[in-house]
Amino acid sequence: MQFCLRMIVLAVCVLLPLSSSLRADENAVLEKAVQWLVDQQDESGAWKSKHYGAMKQGAALTSLALYSLSIAPESIRDKHKDVIDQAFLFLEKGTLARGRVANPDGSLDHPVYCTSMYLTAAHRFRRKLDAKQVGVLLDFLVRSQCVEGRGFSPDNPNHGGWDVIGPDVMAGKTSGTNVSVTRYVLEAYSCYVPTNGKTSLKLDEETVGLVTKSRQHAIKWLERLQKMNTDGGFRFSAQPGTALNKSKTEDGTPRSYASATSDGFLALYFGGVDGGEIYDSVLKWQKQNATAIEVTGFGEESSWPDALRYYHLQAMARAASVSSDVKWASQINSDVSAYIAQAQREDGRFENKSALMREDDPIIATSFAIVALSSQ
Repeated sequence: MQFCLRMIVLAVCVLLPLSSSLRADENAVLEKAVQWLVDQQDESGAWKSKHYGAMKQGAALTSLALYSLSIAPESIRDKHKDVIDQAFLFLEKGTLARGRVANPDGSLDHPVYCTSMYLTAAHRFRRKLDAKQVGVLLDFLVRSQCVEGRGFSPDNPNHGGWDVIGPDVMAGKTSGTNVSVTRYVLEAYSCYVPTNGKTSLKLDEETVGLVTKSRQHAIKWLERLQKMNTDGGFRFSAQPGTALNKSKTEDGTPRSYASATSDGFLALYFGGVDGGEIYDSVLKWQKQNATAIEVTGFGEESSWPDALRYYHLQAMARAASVSSDVKWASQINSDVSAYIAQAQREDGRFENKSALMREDDPIIATSFAIVALSSQ
């Protein structure tokens, strides 16, 4: 017995320094990535793409950078307060003028994604946004949802989800609701109108009611989207026949795949569904099919798994961070950290060879890598 106790104590003494060493290595990778990202901010306070014309004005990448930095530990974030302040100031003019996140000249770039990320980042950074300003941005997200107000009847497969174009289009028209943007909207909702009813802002009752009803529509949409596949996982979009569903069988039927299923899992969680049949079935799919490194659910000839690399890593890490399965989450976190550590470039950035998901822009890939590491 004494021998066994000595061996246990010895094992603990050996493993504790090792664990601390691994954590220190992860922090070093994260700090290097954050430093590279903040160094890319220009004099206006924005992050602007050098790869894609649609993202050269700043709103999209600045919103993404702020979102990723907001998830980083406070000990790292606090070193870059001026950078963060300048980024919010860059977005302020266009956002106040348009009632959604916009470039300073009022032009738009992925406004549904941007507004969701902006609201979430502002909440995490504890920015002093007044209730009226938050209400205007939440109202934009509510109006962007594909429901009756946009010309979608309850029997339409898109009813209750979000697309990337928002409300400023002809009634009943959509590029296709998708599980990714729906996840980010529901995360923003959860920051200001939590499902437990407690909020730090004095939002008016009408806004709270609209967000609550919108969230209910979204949960029903998520349930229908999941049932479109029979394995418990998620496809990307509810739009019939859309090419947005990247993984398909030989007969063209959309298949569940890992990053979409992680988004579905997170959307349910942020929507207040953290138990029950649908939650358990998604978690089961992930445990049986998903890995941190491989974007499972695609055929061998598909180029999408490589293209989704960094988006997948952050989605998996975020899903693991809210999962009730501690053992599974621990394995995912370990694998994510190991992959990211070996993929980091000498200067701290990350970059995907594939351009299909625009991750060849290192600002995008590095932002996703920061989210992945910071979610653990």
